[in-house]
Amino acid sequence: MAKLKALPKALIVAGVIAGVGFAAYKFMPAQKPAEPTVAVTPTEAPPPATRFTAPDNIVNGTNSKPPDPRVMLPAPSNDGKVELPAVTAAVEASRNVPTPEPAAAPVGGKLPGAGIASGQKTGTNWPITEDIVKTCSTDQYPLRNVITNGTLDNINKVYTDANSQFGIAQEDGLFLKQKSDPKMMSRIVAVFPFFSVEIHAIAANGSQINSLADLRGKRVVEGPEGSGTNITVQLIKQATGIQWETVPGNLSQADGLKAVQTGAADVEFIVAGQPISLLRGATGIKLVNLSSPALEKLGYYTKTELPTGAYPWLSNSINTYKVNNVLVTFAYKNQYQTEIGNLVTCITRNVDKLQVSGHEKWRDVDPLDIDRVKWPVHPSALAAIKREAKKK
Repeated sequence: MAKLKALPKALIVAGVIAGVGFAAYKFMPAQKPAEPTVAVTPTEAPPPATRFTAPDNIVNGTNSKPPDPRVMLPAPSNDGKVELPAVTAAVEASRNVPTPEPAAAPVGGKLPGAGIASGQKTGTNWPITEDIVKTCSTDQYPLRNVITNGTLDNINKVYTDANSQFGIAQEDGLFLKQKSDPKMMSRIVAVFPFFSVEIHAIAANGSQINSLADLRGKRVVEGPEGSGTNITVQLIKQATGIQWETVPGNLSQADGLKAVQTGAADVEFIVAGQPISLLRGATGIKLVNLSSPALEKLGYYTKTELPTGAYPWLSNSINTYKVNNVLVTFAYKNQYQTEIGNLVTCITRNVDKLQVSGHEKWRDVDPLDIDRVKWPVHPSALAAIKREAKKK
């Protein structure tokens, strides 16, 4: 009987030790990495890394019964701001981007500081992240720009990769992923409001494609699987009912542009903040006007235009849509409040400087736009933004 009574105490001690170990794992400076204890199956480049995901009670620094993840932070609400569409299994399957399973340890161990999962170098998120790294990285807490395929890839990395503590994601991607994996998405929260990104539909100069309806039956490059572009394109197809032929090969932005220029594809979609560096020096192309009441009903997209001169070859403005772009992290309840708050404080404090010396899209960034973000916001991030705003 004495042994049976002692058992719960032993379990409690073990739980406390485990909790302390995990608390130092994600954001704290790395120690010499240990040898991986699990086999990792290689995937297509860029490969999603993995990280240990502890039970809820260890993540929250307690040994009590794990709380329902939906009460850690407010769940996204359907309060009239946005009406979530019913995302079909076919849409989810067409992206073929499953949620990666957490592994026991990351390959190579945890790096010091934090990584920010951005996107491809040809897009806008990558140079924006480069500006953040140059401005906010320190010797004690170095930041890294992690090249990825985009929104879904970034969300997965934030959830599973010990070396990607932050990531940039489109709001339509956040809500879409919530439909297929609500438990995972209850752990993802916004920390900073970036610029909106615009939908670019690129066709060859002289083509007869002049509207969204003209895409019916055409050959379309939909963007890499896991990217924000691919998410938006799937939602466009679902909302409008327009069907086209998907160009195979999971083409990158650069390869998709070449396909349009050489006649191997009729249209390429790129969803990124204008001006997109890849398109600045491009030749033989035009942008297609986009308009669809069905798309507007989804609630994610706002009418906008790409103005004359946005690109050297753009001689007239183009009607299109934009979607919010936000920086996200894992929904830690107690740990890493300082690290999250410090990064958000640095970005907020330097926005004016970055609007002068950084990428042009910084001119569209306003930290107080955090109030328009429809996804749950991390309390430490919100407090940092509000605190800095009072100083101005």
